[in-house]
Amino acid sequence: MKINKLKGCGTALVTPFKQDLQVDYDAFRALVKRQIMAEIHFLVPLGTTGETPCLEDDEKMELLRITNEEARGKTPVVAGAGLNSTKQTIKNMEMLAKVGVDAFLVVTPYYNKPTQEGLYNHFKAIAESTDKPVIMYNVPGRTGVNMTAQTCLKLAEIGNITGIKEASGNYAQISDIIRNAPDDFIILSGNDDEVLSLMSTGAHGVISVASNVAPEKMVSLVENLQAGSITNAASIHHRLASLFRNCFIESNPIPAKEALSQLGLIENVLRPPLYKAQETTARLINEYLQGIKTFIMDDLQKMFLETCESEDRELSLDVFIKIRTALESGQIRVAEKVNGEWIVNTWIKSAILWGFRIGIMKEYEGGGWNYFDKDTMPVLDIEIYSSVRMVPGGTSVRAGAYVAKGYCDHASFVYKCRGLC
Repeated sequence: MKINKLKGCGTALVTPFKQDLQVDYDAFRALVKRQIMAEIHFLVPLGTTGETPCLEDDEKMELLRITNEEARGKTPVVAGAGLNSTKQTIKNMEMLAKVGVDAFLVVTPYYNKPTQEGLYNHFKAIAESTDKPVIMYNVPGRTGVNMTAQTCLKLAEIGNITGIKEASGNYAQISDIIRNAPDDFIILSGNDDEVLSLMSTGAHGVISVASNVAPEKMVSLVENLQAGSITNAASIHHRLASLFRNCFIESNPIPAKEALSQLGLIENVLRPPLYKAQETTARLINEYLQGIKTFIMDDLQKMFLETCESEDRELSLDVFIKIRTALESGQIRVAEKVNGEWIVNTWIKSAILWGFRIGIMKEYEGGGWNYFDKDTMPVLDIEIYSSVRMVPGGTSVRAGAYVAKGYCDHASFVYKCRGLC
């Protein structure tokens, strides 16, 4: 793969669990789809955010398999693989490579605190064990050891050590790496609140926790920085600042899972020794989500009003897909309850009708029969066990305004229903 595909915003994916602490693979698949619809630049399963220390090997392989299946070779997959033993890290990488990865993210060994020479020999051995790109991960706050800029730059000379995720919080150290690294060496921020400052001075992107919650906005932040639009990027950064702060008010991924739970995307379950957020954290997350909802609504409404009369179909499709994605993920709704009364967002209803208007008729096949629908309404497979509520109006299920996990209402988008039709 081209190494520049690992620039931009990558999401450190959470791992959803059910109440019985089993992995919720269906919810995980939905989270990956949500990231891809937000046009995330790459995906990072099996990292710290994914509670990987509490996962069994078969669970790791299934989560990676699902990620690859949804990525379809178009969105790069960087699998977390680091352990605090060189031998066990290599063994873990060999296991994951059987499922398929585009690159590995390898954290510095934790708890046993190797010297700089030990770090160099550790990563050198790892790089020599694989033909895949290796991205090093420096996070001394979790591991108890800091990789210096000198050690990083020495390792950057090894062919398939292609980058570093830097979460030391030491700007002088990171700046030294940016200034002296080979041109093709990728520096990624490991802290969401440092993306603006680091990318403004030469870093290439971020492996993000906040993008679990607000993927579209994190993509927008990074793409504005890539384009040199610092003023726009700064505006987005300031609007996301409370999310950056709240995502680490308790140990990651506790706040991120609280947010995703409040959005109805997962159950708020973590594997011990981690437990769900405290009430004060939950309240702060809720306040943020209400604010970001207004932020997203205002932006999408502005884009819709500026585009709905345009004859540029490519531009119109781009805006409509953003609106459709926000509807399907529950970020916006056609109608909401405010002070006990239902309030209709009329512009969203208009946007859905606009989606039909700009669509082109396309023939689909499903359930042994053919039918036609607009190409703006993608056909998705739904199994009989998918727990999607049927709505009046035909034999198909249309996903529209989000109600809760597994449920939708306001017929808008056509689904092909295997076993239902």
